[in-house]
Amino acid sequence: MKRKKALYLGAGIVGILLIILGVYIFNLGVNEMLGGLCFGIGGACAALGIGSFIKTLLVSDTKSKDIEELYSIEKNDERNIRIREKSGYLTAQIMNYILCGFVLYLGFMKAPLEYLLPAVGLIVFELLLIIILSNHYSKTI
Repeated sequence: MKRKKALYLGAGIVGILLIILGVYIFNLGVNEMLGGLCFGIGGACAALGIGSFIKTLLVSDTKSKDIEELYSIEKNDERNIRIREKSGYLTAQIMNYILCGFVLYLGFMKAPLEYLLPAVGLIVFELLLIIILSNHYSKTI
């Protein structure tokens, strides 16, 4: 647990340093894009690092182990597994219809081929994933 605390605190400090670097050094007009990148990555690191560090301070080791055990039981519950499978399947179906509609929209709007081909490629990629994963899981289950 001490290793995690040190890691989270280190991530928070690195994030704060990146924010300072992005705000004061790179925003002098020389390279504003690099300043924005440092500011964004630093903000994410600082927020996640400090938030996780505070969480480890507030939650004890025994409580954390109990929570992880309950979570693993809940995660592997058969009903929850079926709910995740059904929601993933329905999400894939809905996204397939949205992508097909988007391709038709691009076609009717006479969009250039460099916009149309990646959208069609996404549909083909999704269909290939469905075929490959269906074959894989039909053999393993």
